[in-house]
Amino acid sequence: MYKLLLVEDERILLEDLRDSVDWISMGVEVVGTAWNGSDALKKAEQLQPDIVITDIKMPVMDGLELAKRLKERDNGIQIIFITGYDELQYVKTALEVEAVGYLLKPFNFSEIRYVLDKAKLHLATQKDAEYGRRAQEEAKIRNLLLAPKDGDFKPGEDFIVMVASIDNYQIVLKEKGNTAMQELVNGVQLLLEEALKRCGHQYKLLSLEEGRYFIAVSPKHEFVDLSITKWKILNDLIKKEHNVTLSIGQCDRQVKLNKFSEAYHQALSALGNRFFLGHGQIMISSASSVRTTSNLREIPEIEEEIIDAVCHNQRAEAISYLENYFELFRTEKTQRDIVVVGVYNLINRLYEYFYKLDKNPDAVLREKGEILSTIECYDNIICMHNYVKGKLNSIFNRFCTDMDADHSHSVVARVKQYLEEHYAEPITIENISQEMYLTPSRLRSVFKNYTGKTIHDYLTDLRMRKSLELIGDPAIRIKDVAYGVGYENVSYFCILFSKYYGMSPGQYRDRLLERQV
Repeated sequence: MYKLLLVEDERILLEDLRDSVDWISMGVEVVGTAWNGSDALKKAEQLQPDIVITDIKMPVMDGLELAKRLKERDNGIQIIFITGYDELQYVKTALEVEAVGYLLKPFNFSEIRYVLDKAKLHLATQKDAEYGRRAQEEAKIRNLLLAPKDGDFKPGEDFIVMVASIDNYQIVLKEKGNTAMQELVNGVQLLLEEALKRCGHQYKLLSLEEGRYFIAVSPKHEFVDLSITKWKILNDLIKKEHNVTLSIGQCDRQVKLNKFSEAYHQALSALGNRFFLGHGQIMISSASSVRTTSNLREIPEIEEEIIDAVCHNQRAEAISYLENYFELFRTEKTQRDIVVVGVYNLINRLYEYFYKLDKNPDAVLREKGEILSTIECYDNIICMHNYVKGKLNSIFNRFCTDMDADHSHSVVARVKQYLEEHYAEPITIENISQEMYLTPSRLRSVFKNYTGKTIHDYLTDLRMRKSLELIGDPAIRIKDVAYGVGYENVSYFCILFSKYYGMSPGQYRDRLLERQV
């Protein structure tokens, strides 16, 4: 069983996380809790946890600094961050400490299980292979390059390194299953082999994991200077035969055997640029490098616009705002992992709202979980955008068409219950809208249309009625009556009371006492 340390500066949330989640069923044991990074660092040294779940923003030492310190001590420790949608500017820094995942507030049991499964998989992989898959691949590639074969590179000869990859491999795997996918991978390898043979004989080809292929070719080889036309012919053939496309990342210079590892990683890096540059291309390391800035200041504002449009049943506006959302990511060339976290948060916020409205909330959670797991599979932002756009349209078809007719009663009932429970406290529309997962403007509209009253007027009515229950007790001072129904300004309470009942609170009390005599 893996050892877990929980770190959160909000004591109530920390205790709730510790006590209300069935950690044992997920194969982990909570060995300790801490309320800031400094406290956690000391406890981690004593407890030696395998996994740390930590908030990002904390006093004394924040979660980012804690993660860096923990990784310096033990690079194998798995870090999971707790973050809010307004903290996305921290995510890029968080990625630098190789966090295994994120829990975006508010989160639920299924999301905790999902991210813990990832952490446990990483830990298991570390035990099985200390240096990981990349090291194993490099060993296979080195053996391939060293293996003597007629027509191979001569000793000391330079070569170019490429990595080809089936686009959206994980999505295709989901659709086809393991057996059919392996047949597809083998079929694409045969087509690559045939293309290489037609161009000449000095090459090496090795199938790697997850639909990737290592290619080493002579710099004089025609394949290196593959024209757009020839590359399109090859990709069209792959598309026709297997209904997939292939992208290639290429190192920027010729290398000898002792430099192949550097060239290999250059090619992998170039291949990663397909997230912005698109599928079915050859991307050379120096030529195809993209910026990876993460100016996310406008993202929360656009999220609010999307959610507000959904709540107001404005499909065209919501789709338009979604275009702006992804366009900002594309323009800024934001790192893929940060885009995934941002989209996670958007989906979370939408489904938290619909979870409250749907008659089958468990189905809503399952659907949300499926969407989140699918988003992680996309290696291109256009495909990710199209997928989310399709899901947004599905949301409109499923939830929004009859939202006013089916759910207004439920929303109004929950607002009334909230006011009944909190009328003695300071209340704002923003407070209520957060509880209802509605924007303030949408909440006002639903309540007014259904009841004929504004929320403010309904709350005032409620407070005035409640004040009558207190004012009949002569032991309670008038100012305490005001405080007891949510008014800090006693004079304002008296003015409202007089408006409602035609006399001051003191006069009303005197009348009651006279009747009792």
